[in-house]
Amino acid sequence: KLDLVPVAFDNKKRGRYRPPDDLIPLTPRHEDYLRGRGIETGKDWFALYVVRSVGMGGDRYKYRIFLPVTLGQKEVSYTTRSMLPGGQRYLSAPPEDEAVSHKELLFGEDFVRSVIVVHEGPLDALRIGPGAAATFGTAYSKAQLYRIGRYPKRYICFDSEPGAQARAEKLADDLSVLPGKTWNVQLDAHDAADSSPREVARLRRLIDG
Repeated sequence: KLDLVPVAFDNKKRGRYRPPDDLIPLTPRHEDYLRGRGIETGKDWFALYVVRSVGMGGDRYKYRIFLPVTLGQKEVSYTTRSMLPGGQRYLSAPPEDEAVSHKELLFGEDFVRSVIVVHEGPLDALRIGPGAAATFGTAYSKAQLYRIGRYPKRYICFDSEPGAQARAEKLADDLSVLPGKTWNVQLDAHDAADSSPREVARLRRLIDG
């Protein structure tokens, strides 16, 4: 990993990592949902993310897709994604159940090299694959800013709606004082998960380039 700037974690007391109960392998229904969002679950790289399902014993997380948040490929927090329309799409770990706050990390960063494409949500990052990461929403922390700033080439790829684009421009502006170059990528689709194969290929070329 590059280390151009320090990564600042806050000094709040940390919890102990505790994932939801009843974690099970990714169910066929969840896998079909992810494939329907264009995520290539059959690729070898997808297994790196260790995406699972939460079974019926998972209390408030039951029937959700489990997305671990890792640091050095060690699980330290998590978020979950509902595949149902409406309601709360993402439901993340409470502070007492995460060893490091997910808002101090980037989903997928363990698989980023010298170029990073930054999205809002984990499913957007999974649509693109290694090299893409997510901030868990348009609000980003100082620690996340510094993490993104470690990479010499960074592409901000938030949703195409005006509010998200305003946040993307703010993030690009904040990154401009750090070494390296930053670009804001505006998608034709609403987000990366809904993008055409051609647009996804374009983002992957940025990573490989």
